[in-house]
Amino acid sequence: MKSRWNVLLVTLAILVPALGAAENNSWDNLSKSLKAGKKIRVVRTNLASLEGKFVSISDESITIEETRQTKSIPRSEVFRVSLAGQRSRRAGIGATIGAASYAGSVAIMYAAKRDIWDFTAGETARFVVAGCALGAGIGAGIGAALPANRTIYRAPAPAPAK
Repeated sequence: MKSRWNVLLVTLAILVPALGAAENNSWDNLSKSLKAGKKIRVVRTNLASLEGKFVSISDESITIEETRQTKSIPRSEVFRVSLAGQRSRRAGIGATIGAASYAGSVAIMYAAKRDIWDFTAGETARFVVAGCALGAGIGAGIGAALPANRTIYRAPAPAPAK
């Protein structure tokens, strides 16, 4: 049992940092990766955040539509651009994975210990359903806790003062 937890922790330690690895610091590639109407979040250098639909980008600025107003943010004021994510979608995927993995675990345990466990079909079904609900809840919580926004541009760090 302890080795399963170790495998889970090592897997999470590898996968969680990899989620943010798709960052790109190129302003030119930003224009290629965004389509008009895509929901984005722009964080300014003063850490004020704007969220809206992408309109256009130029060498000097990025333009978004926020609550039916078009706003242009100068490139020098853009700290980070992220694709706005859907936390509920990630929670749903996590719930599905959690429920399925629990059901699979119970099926394997039941098949391996069938001669020891003396459960009726109804007791087994209740055990599986309750466990699937528990697995779904845990999976949904983990899915919702993952970052929902994927960073596609981050301004380069300023050169250190000499």
